[in-house]
Amino acid sequence: MTYQSFINFLTSLETKNVKAIPFLNSCATTQIPNSFLVLFPEIIKFLHKHLNEFCHENEIIGIFGLQITAHNLKSNLPKQLNRIAYLHSPSEHFCCNLNFLVSNQKTIKAINNWHGYKSLIIDFTTGEIMNPEQYIYLLAFTDKAGKIYGKLSQKSL
Repeated sequence: MTYQSFINFLTSLETKNVKAIPFLNSCATTQIPNSFLVLFPEIIKFLHKHLNEFCHENEIIGIFGLQITAHNLKSNLPKQLNRIAYLHSPSEHFCCNLNFLVSNQKTIKAINNWHGYKSLIIDFTTGEIMNPEQYIYLLAFTDKAGKIYGKLSQKSL
């Protein structure tokens, strides 16, 4: 998908508490199929459900980025679930960073850089949405677990 199609679609889904913020060249969306956009209404609902875990009262989320993670989880699940993303490595999960900023309603659209951004990792193979610490833990790069916030509906995946 192109970055502009990603931002345009997010803009169409904006709510009072979740906005789209366009930052050209902030991420690489070209390796993510357009078909993944259909999952974003559910992702936005998920963000609303967990809003108090990502920001304080009177703050909102401004999504600006989505890109494939640098390292992928590996298991038998992509084969078992018939969700093979990489033919050259069918055991790799398809995972992406969802990048966002937290700000107040009045200044969110005026932000012009992504300094201080936050990330969630979405494992599109399992549907799990987690913080980066949990993802690094699952990659076995650390022994400190993070947090899995929830899962996307298996029907939508």
